[in-house]
This record gives sequence, structure tokens and C-alpha cells, in this order.
Amino acid sequence: MRFNSIQVLSLLKSPYFSIFIILLFHLSGFIGMQTSYRQWFIDLTPLNLIISVVMLLRHERNNNPSVFLFSISIFLLGFLVEVLGVNTGIVFGQYTYGPVLGLHLFNTPILIGINWLILVFCIGVVLSKFDVIQPLKALFGAFIMTSIDYIIEPVAIQLNFWRWDLGFIPMQNYIAWFIFSFLFLLLFYQFKFTKTNKVAPWLLMTQVIFFLLLNLLI
Repeated sequence: MRFNSIQVLSLLKSPYFSIFIILLFHLSGFIGMQTSYRQWFIDLTPLNLIISVVMLLRHERNNNPSVFLFSISIFLLGFLVEVLGVNTGIVFGQYTYGPVLGLHLFNTPILIGINWLILVFCIGVVLSKFDVIQPLKALFGAFIMTSIDYIIEPVAIQLNFWRWDLGFIPMQNYIAWFIFSFLFLLLFYQFKFTKTNKVAPWLLMTQVIFFLLLNLLI
């Protein structure tokens, strides 16, 4: 079966191609971490974050500037919250970032803002389908985000994404995650753009399964 250039271009632009890339990178990373090349795959975490957010946002309709403004806002807010948290201990508790997440600024990985953006965007899109008031969506979404953080934490510590100075994860961390997740999701629903991204549910599901499986094997 032959494909012409128009068909190939159409395939590359489709959300199914982006979903395939996301699944491929997460599956490769998961398998790679079970081999002798474990550290090499762990060090590719920043690349995986960048590819994931690009695959997510490239399918927003009509190039609505609100999508760009929202994305920049959450990226910066997420980063600033982490800067405040890691340098003061008054937000999440006392913790320190390792080198895995890439270039640091003010003792904080710059790419940590992408992590906040991906989770807020994906959960916001998934919950936008429900016909309930926005604060209730944000409240439920904050519960989901905090639950995901609970899943991520043990893996992140083992892979040296970050470490807790007291040797355990304080409840303060989950309380702060819930509060900021709620506020960021409220902000998500204030921006006027089409919240029907086909990639978002797949990216969210892939990340949850990825960290659940790593919890079992690490």
C-alpha cells in the first residue's frame, strides 16, 4: 500500500500521530528503565516532557491566542510556585531538586512548569465534558491532580527528580498541591478556547499508567 505526500502530511497532522508518539516515548522509557541503560532513559525525562507538551498543544483549534496565553501563564505560575517552595519550604515542605529534570534556575528545574501545564490542561479538558459549575470541576480536578502527585512521588524520589529533606513526604505537600491545582484549574476555565483536545485524555491516561507501573517495579 502506497501513501502519497498529501496522505503522509495528513497523517503527521492528525491527533492519532501525536498519541502514537506519546505512547511510544512512554513505553520506550518504561522498558528502558528495566534494562542496564536505565540511567540513560531517566536522563531523557526532559525530552519526554517537551515532546508531550508539544504533541498536546499542536492540536488546539484555530490557533486561538488564548491557548498560548493560558499555557504561558500556567508554565510561569507553576515554575514560580516551585521556586518559592524549594527556596523557602513554606509551600510544599523542605525538598531539593536533583539534576534529572534539566537546567535549573533559582534551584528549580525550568521544565517543572511544563509538568504543571500538562496536568492542568489534560485534566481540565477531560472534566470540561461534564455539565457542572466550574468551581466543582476545579475541585474534582484538584483531587485528581493531588492523587496523581501521590502516585508520582515515590517514583520521583527513586529516580532522583527530587528528595525530601526530612526523609518522608509531608502532608503539607499534598495540601499545597490541592490548593494550587484548584486555583490553576479555575484559571483554565476562565480562558476562552475550545476545550476538546483529543490528545489530552490519552496523555493523562498514559502518564498515570506509566507511574503506576513504575511504582510496582522500582
